[in-house]
Amino acid sequence: MLVVVRPGSATFQLVALFPVGTALFYALLMIGSRWVDPRESPWTVMLYLVGAGALINGFLSPFYWVPIRPDDIWMFLGIAVFGTAGMTMITQAFRFTSASVVAHYEYTGVIPPKISGVQK
Repeated sequence: MLVVVRPGSATFQLVALFPVGTALFYALLMIGSRWVDPRESPWTVMLYLVGAGALINGFLSPFYWVPIRPDDIWMFLGIAVFGTAGMTMITQAFRFTSASVVAHYEYTGVIPPKISGVQK
């Protein structure tokens, strides 16, 4: 992946480092999943992943918390179900095969979805 930005420090903002940090931690997470014993349950691995994220977000949420509307609960449930299933499958793939095989499939997440009715 190549990220192209305007040269110079005049347009740089600290917020621009968030995607870089996210990519770094995600890569470390996937590499770390190979260190877990293959006999370990996938649910234990997910507990480690979710626990680390919950711990980090627990420190940040008091500063950015917005109350959840009752109409949005179905969205949160969908995110929980599909996010858990997706992360479980990706983590298992990195645990049981080489990263050079799995990484090709990771790039499909970069493809933007086609939204009907939106013009560029």
